[in-house]
Amino acid sequence: MNRYKATIILVMATIGFLISYPFHETFIGGLVSSGFCASMIGGFADWYGITALFRKPFGVSFKTEIIPKNREKIFDGLSNMVSDELLTKEHLKKLLNEYDTSKLILKYAANNKEYENIKKIISSIIQESFAGIHNDEVSKIAANLIAQNISQFNLWKALISAIEISIKNGYDEKIINFIIDESISYIKTDNFHRILTEIVEETKNSYENGMRKRIILNVVVLDMLLKLSSGNIAKVIQEKIENYFYNFKDVDNSDRLKLKEWIDIKFMELKQNNHIRGKLEEWKVQQINNLRIEEYIKIFFQNLKDKGMEEEGIIKKFIYETELKIQDIRNKFNNNIEFQKNVDNYVKNVAAQLIDSGHKNIGKIVRENLNKYSNDMLIELIESKAGNDLQLVRINGSIIGGLVGIIVFILTYKI
Repeated sequence: MNRYKATIILVMATIGFLISYPFHETFIGGLVSSGFCASMIGGFADWYGITALFRKPFGVSFKTEIIPKNREKIFDGLSNMVSDELLTKEHLKKLLNEYDTSKLILKYAANNKEYENIKKIISSIIQESFAGIHNDEVSKIAANLIAQNISQFNLWKALISAIEISIKNGYDEKIINFIIDESISYIKTDNFHRILTEIVEETKNSYENGMRKRIILNVVVLDMLLKLSSGNIAKVIQEKIENYFYNFKDVDNSDRLKLKEWIDIKFMELKQNNHIRGKLEEWKVQQINNLRIEEYIKIFFQNLKDKGMEEEGIIKKFIYETELKIQDIRNKFNNNIEFQKNVDNYVKNVAAQLIDSGHKNIGKIVRENLNKYSNDMLIELIESKAGNDLQLVRINGSIIGGLVGIIVFILTYKI
């Protein structure tokens, strides 16, 4: 390795300097001594500089252990470089668009071994699903999930929205017309006439109050002269009410417009009524608590069992039909170019969305993996990858230093 070569050169330069130094006053001795001295100094300086990157040479802490001390900055720089320069969104999408994903799927699907593996996986999933289909734990989880989703449902907002949509689409008018039509239908009935007759009769009796003059007045004036018996009066009232409701069907009817205005006012008050809102929420919570969701799910699973859903023949039939469906999709995919393009576009769109939403995590993932390295592991990694080249710096330093020492000696010898 270059480490040993550099160390041997440094040791040889040091020994050469010590041996040649006593003769440095002669030309040859000075030439050799200067070369070895410069080589020794250059090699030693480079050794100190390279060692200072990772450790404390001779225990010196000033400006040493550069890499461990700057660990966080290095990791930040690496994670930013990967996410912001090497694996940018644009680069990933460009790389994605260079491939036809449908071809990759075709290649995978064409491999019978892989296709059989897919069928085995699906068969295993189906069997495991049926095997645990009425597990009590599954029922409990499903019940909790359903209850949680129901509890999160904003019933008040849904109710208000439904009313707003109904009013916007004119359903309030239709409801009013429906009520009017039903009311008119009932007003025309003999039963309604009988009720009105009884009311008129009671009114007359209340007016007479056993007084003979009033009784005679009612009989003579109303019954005999005006021909307004209780039944006839009730008939007149019935016709008046019927006409009123017929007129009420007119959208420009003043009473109808007042009713519409009243409905709008009451609806605005309802939207801002927190008391009713709270009562509705309490009612919803009460209904959720009263629902025996888990029990119903268990009954559902038991019904499946009673129908033979766990029987081996049923499961095999289901697996067989599923495999036929997969085969049908496979054949369609192989023979339909348009379908392949649609699949390719769909896969790329999904992948692009994943890139947009998940790209921010690339730097985090890089950083998390880098954080797994201790200082010793980091130093060992760098030395294993670049250590050999760094030791070349020491070798070059010794050689270049020696040459420079010789040149300097020759240039200054006569001075």
